[in-house]
Amino acid sequence: MSNKGIFPVLWELYPDHPNLLPAYGARRCTSGDYVAQAAPRPRRQQCFYFSGGHTVLASEVTTAPKVTFSTARTNSPFEGHHPIFGTWIVDHEAAGLGIREDTSLITGNLSRFVPHFFQPG
Repeated sequence: MSNKGIFPVLWELYPDHPNLLPAYGARRCTSGDYVAQAAPRPRRQQCFYFSGGHTVLASEVTTAPKVTFSTARTNSPFEGHHPIFGTWIVDHEAAGLGIREDTSLITGNLSRFVPHFFQPG
């Protein structure tokens, strides 16, 4: 399970940081593409992709007490799959990278996942 609730906190602490997407605890993304997802959320549950104010894609739905909103950023599909990169930073050092991909814009438990561990030098 991941907790997307940290994203609005990070955005508030570091606005306009080049490695962060704008994220809010309340619906403030009103133009452009954005994502609404439960925090915390099990993979592929309670995630909605909006474009032009309309729901484009919705995942399985469960009840969630808290929702975060963030600007959507999509990568170009690679052979029909949408890759998502997640990084782990420990004490200001890169510690790992995870690549998750799916044919859908919303990744989940059944998406392909390849973890990478960075061995300290």
